Amino acid sequence: MTWVVLVLVMILAIGPIFYLLPSPRDRRLTALREAARRAGLNVKMVWLDKLNPSAQERVSSAGHIRAPKLEAASYEWPLRVRLPGLNELVLQAIPEDLSVPANEVLPGWHLTPASDPQSLERLLSSSQLSKALVEMLDSLPAGSVAAAVSTRAVACYWREPPGSDADQVTILHQSLQTFARALAAHVQTQAAAETLDP
Repeated sequence: MTWVVLVLVMILAIGPIFYLLPSPRDRRLTALREAARRAGLNVKMVWLDKLNPSAQERVSSAGHIRAPKLEAASYEWPLRVRLPGLNELVLQAIPEDLSVPANEVLPGWHLTPASDPQSLERLLSSSQLSKALVEMLDSLPAGSVAAAVSTRAVACYWREPPGSDADQVTILHQSLQTFARALAAHVQTQAAAETLDP
């Protein structure tokens, strides 16, 4: 009987320690985010409006209207140049089960309501930037739900789906870095043109 009580006490003492150990999912996300930090990316959590919520997500059981959100990790590549006249814009991927919204700006992508449409027009007015933007969007890894451009960073909002690994972080990093270089080249070209044109 003493042994049974002793075993129970040991289980009660050690049990909470096992509860605190990270799950396989937590270890995978930690590895992804550590790979991102080593590549120079900043990672933070963001929330977007969910474009295809179910009826249960739109209305609570008490009849209250909800605004369902989609959580994602923002993998940001800091820009090395200042982008004058560019306000933040976020292009959100249109889910396959959703009809095309009215504000679709590129095939499969729409501009979120909080974004600045004039900033997008400035980006798309340059054929080189427009091409670079489309290439970036096409090369983002599976689970990418949005891309953002601001005066300080280029970002991908990624759901980090199961099976994601450091190779996808590398692809994401290269996509963001390539687009950031295109932005920097555009800014330098504009500055040179303004210098030459009094």
